Parts: sequence; structure tokens; C-alpha cells
Amino acid sequence: MKSTTAQNAQSLLKVLLLTTSFPLTKESRSGIFIQKMVNHLPDNIQVTVLTPDSAEADSQAFSDYSVDYSVIPFRYALKHWQQLAHGSGGIIAALSRNKLLFLLLPPFLLSNLLTCCYLTRKMDVLHANWSINGVIVGMSGLLFGKPVMTTLRGSDVNLIEKSALMRQLVHFSLRFSDVIITVSPSLQEKLVEHFPQYSAK
Repeated sequence: MKSTTAQNAQSLLKVLLLTTSFPLTKESRSGIFIQKMVNHLPDNIQVTVLTPDSAEADSQAFSDYSVDYSVIPFRYALKHWQQLAHGSGGIIAALSRNKLLFLLLPPFLLSNLLTCCYLTRKMDVLHANWSINGVIVGMSGLLFGKPVMTTLRGSDVNLIEKSALMRQLVHFSLRFSDVIITVSPSLQEKLVEHFPQYSAK
């Protein structure tokens, strides 16, 4: 029995999944597609989801889940001020609706990075969703020598021709990642067109 348990522990692949959208309550629809992806991963993959906390999230909500993964929400402001993520349209839409939320970006990014670095040490693979998380996970991966994969879903890639900031975020997420995943062939073609130096990824 002990040898079997030890073999199972060794065969587990520990993955840190960083996302700015993930349902923190049973009623939430934020990032439900990412939750479905996590639910369909093989049993030998142990996932820890790192996502921003929100004003609506209940500290008891996670104990209500009957799931095989853990969710760690990182705090970046007072509870009722945490409105950057999980809303309709995500962070970009939240900033468009309320310019004061730009003040939360520095603590948001710092808390995200520090928590990511803390968790990275015990992980085998880092998986980011969207370019901003690709940059954060990429820096953590460089610090601790962990492989990084980033999934780009279109909302950021489609803005690279209009926004210099978004272009830089996508560029650095590509640079820091070992593997890039796109959710459609058209996104892959756009990335290869604008960043041919990373086409092999």
C-alpha cells in the first residue's frame, strides 16, 4: 500500500493555473469555461487555481465545492473594493466603466505576482490564461525554473493593433512562455503574423 501511494504521488503533475476569471461562488458565471476545462483534466493532474478575490465572494463558498482542485483567491484591496475582476467583460470592461479602478491595478498586480511566486515553488507546470497572467506567470517561471504555458483567448490578441500596451503584454507573454495555446486558428495566424519570432511556440 505504501509503495502504491508513493508511486501515485510521484505521478501527479502539479499545475498552477492563473486566471482573472473563475467562479468563486456556485451562482457565478465568471470564467465558467475555465472551470469546465479544469473539471475535465485527467486524474493525474492536480490543479491549484489562483484568481483574484472579489467583493461578492463568500469565504465559505469554496468548502461547498465537491471538486478535485483547490481555489486560492488573492486579496488586493479591502473586500468591498475588489471589483476589478469577475464582472461582465473582465478587467478591461471594469476599467472602462469606472476609471477609479485604475488605482487598484498596482496592488492587484503586486499581490498577484507575490502569491504566484509563493505557490510556484511547489508546482511542476504553470498555466496562464490571457496575456497579463502570461507575463506574471512567466516572471515566476523564470525565477523558479518552471515551464510555462499560456492560453490566449482573443480579447487581448484582438487589441494588439489598436493598443501599444496590449501589444507589449502579448509580446512579453509570448516571450516568457514555453508553449502558447490559442482557442482558434485565426488567433494563431494573427500571432504568427505580428510575432513571427515566437511561431515555434
